[in-house]
Amino acid sequence: MSKGVLIVDDNPAVRKGLRVYLEERAGIAVCGEAVDGDDAIHKAEELHPDVIVLDFSMPKLNGLEAGRAIRQKFPGASLILYTGYKGVIRESDVRAAGISGVFWKGEDLKKLVTRIQVLLTAA
Repeated sequence: MSKGVLIVDDNPAVRKGLRVYLEERAGIAVCGEAVDGDDAIHKAEELHPDVIVLDFSMPKLNGLEAGRAIRQKFPGASLILYTGYKGVIRESDVRAAGISGVFWKGEDLKKLVTRIQVLLTAA
């Protein structure tokens, strides 16, 4: 049974905007939101989402750190980094964290939605 997508971002406007877009425009269920990397780990344990969309720059744990911790607890979790830090994040760090893709804030959200749909189909 599908649990949906967990959105992790310290900016409430980003979380809300992404939730509205995913649910209303793409028909993708959002099972929850987390405000930082530490909260992401707890929400992943509680909600068991199919896909987790992680911001990079957050308090407590950044997206890569949270991704690594989630990957250790849930090896089958599908993780996506959604960030405004284009050019700062190394692909090798993303792969090492077990994150399947990076999408840039400011890009067309259709690319992110397509990747989420592929991951949900595979879940």
